[in-house]
Order: sequence, then C-alpha cells, then structure tokens
Amino acid sequence: MKWEEIKTHFSKATKKAASKTKDFADITALKFKLKGLEITICEEYENLGRLYYSFTQDNEDNKSKINEKTAKILEIKTEIAALEAEIKEAKETSKAQNEAEKAQKETADGANVYEGTTEKSEAETKAEKDDDKK
Repeated sequence: MKWEEIKTHFSKATKKAASKTKDFADITALKFKLKGLEITICEEYENLGRLYYSFTQDNEDNKSKINEKTAKILEIKTEIAALEAEIKEAKETSKAQNEAEKAQKETADGANVYEGTTEKSEAETKAEKDDDKK
C-alpha cells in the first residue's frame, strides 16, 4: 500500500469517526434535555398534587393556580413529544447515513475485488507469456 493510499484511508476514517461522534453528541444532548423536561414535569405534578390537596382539605380557593399548573404540564408534554420526535429523526438520519456509507463501501470493495481479479489475471497472463518465451 502506498503512502498516499494510507493517507486517504486514514483521512476517510477520521472524517467518518468525527461525523459519528457529532451525531452521538447531538442525540445525547437531546436526550439530556428530554430528561430535564421529564424531571420538571414530575415536579409540576407534585406541585399540582399539593395544590389540589390544599384545595380539598383546607378549602383554599386556588383553582386558578391548579389551572396554571395543568396548563404548564400540558406545555411540557408538548415539548417532550417534540423532543422525542427530534431524537427519533436524528437516530433515523444517522442510521440512514450509516447504511449509505456501508453500501458505498461494499460497492467500492466489490470494485476493488474486480480490479484485483483483473490485475491478477493480467499478471497471470504476463507470467504465461514469460513461460512461453523460455
């Protein structure tokens, strides 16, 4: 293998690794944000429960606060659904890129096998001609 070929293969591998690392980092950041929203919604449910308890036990007039918490929970649920869709799309995009790269590599490997066979055949032909001359 020549130095230029080694450099080319190394460069391609480096670019591929960087791309996969970026995809992984992006998906991880989205999952981290999702986990934060899930924690927030749990806290909002807890607060809603406290408000409702004080409403039923202490007859506090906090219906407006209960409605605010309910609206906040619905808002967070919408954000969670959007993030889950974004994560799913990012994973599918990454998977599609991986499959495309794999198919491209298989195609290139197939071409290399063909070229190798042709070169071998030419080498064999040359060897046979040399044998015939002797």
